[in-house]
Amino acid sequence: MKYSLILLVISCISLSLCTDTVKIDIIDRPKDCKRIAKAGDKVSMHYDGTLLSGKPFDSSRSRNTPFDFVLGKQQVIKCWDESIPQMCVGEKRRLTCPPEYAYGDRGFGDIIPAKSTLVFEVELLDILSSASGSSTKKEETPKKEEPKTETEPAEEEAHPEHDHPDSFESVDKDGNGEITREEMTAYIKSYSEQEDGENMPEDEEIKTLISEIFQSDDTNKDGSLSKEEYYHGQEQAAKDAEGMDHVDDADLRDEL
Repeated sequence: MKYSLILLVISCISLSLCTDTVKIDIIDRPKDCKRIAKAGDKVSMHYDGTLLSGKPFDSSRSRNTPFDFVLGKQQVIKCWDESIPQMCVGEKRRLTCPPEYAYGDRGFGDIIPAKSTLVFEVELLDILSSASGSSTKKEETPKKEEPKTETEPAEEEAHPEHDHPDSFESVDKDGNGEITREEMTAYIKSYSEQEDGENMPEDEEIKTLISEIFQSDDTNKDGSLSKEEYYHGQEQAAKDAEGMDHVDDADLRDEL
């Protein structure tokens, strides 16, 4: 017969006749106590049992086999049924169980004498299922695998570098991600001064140019150019210029 059988209930004296009570000493209790045992839970325990004299009589640890049972169903001695509830998973307690809460006047064979006070050091390893019958272990939800897509090139790779004279950042002086008419005007004037020197365009010419730029490039008509709108306009201007070059070449061939 396995020693763990000694934890099965044997009739003991009614609680109303008990003269002593169970003593509970908390040896160690986790600071983060999220799972607590209650009546009806199926729990898994480790224990070391000794007589009051210190003589050992049973140990699940020595067998390296946890003991599983349902709390409050008289599957163990009354001392356990009344002392294990409210334990946290990972908590350790020392239970001093008077005979009335253990094996009473009958004892247990040659292992536990009659009217013995028993001492158990117990550890709650796990709550295998709750009183409702559901498992308390969290099941990991499989992660939904996202469809693989080709990595899109970074915006900086698709457009000129920030320090390029025609870059968006060189025009967007306040760095708010939008180019206003005033910023575009200042940029064109600064660029013209560097490139043309004395042949600066008149203010009216610049004003007309700004109107044309915003008319064609400000696609959402919010009065400013986003980075996408700015570079789209740059690309379109480059295509238009390339088309003009082809027209000029054709005219030249016709003249020849």
